[in-house]
Amino acid sequence: MRDLCARLGELLSRQEEIVQELCTGVERQIAALQDNDLEALTAAVQGQSHLAAELAALEGARRDVQEALAAALGLRPDASLWTILAWAPAEARAELAPLGERLRAALAALRDTNNICRVMTRRALECNTRVLEALGYGGEAGLLDRTV
Repeated sequence: MRDLCARLGELLSRQEEIVQELCTGVERQIAALQDNDLEALTAAVQGQSHLAAELAALEGARRDVQEALAAALGLRPDASLWTILAWAPAEARAELAPLGERLRAALAALRDTNNICRVMTRRALECNTRVLEALGYGGEAGLLDRTV
């Protein structure tokens, strides 16, 4: 069980690191939107894509380790981290609970940053649509076509 707890701790730590890197990537995406920098925007999105793939792989590994821990503790295979910790030895609980809390906080920060980015992206698209419509690249005649 000690090895499983150690592996779970490694996975939670790495997941937290990746989530923090994703948050930084979203901040880069926001800056690129503000600067109207397509290259930086593309680089930020590509970086996030690679991190998201790594996070997904780690999530699968974490679930496997949690399932093994749950079995060792006589719990259901789909037991949450918090359920496992409630039944885990005190030493494991003391080590893993702070990692789980930090990951939870990092995920909340990522959600908040993503929400800001979503709003900014929507506004940028709306602005671009208005510019294209004014230039005549929309469904209607553009502003220039009507005024010239």
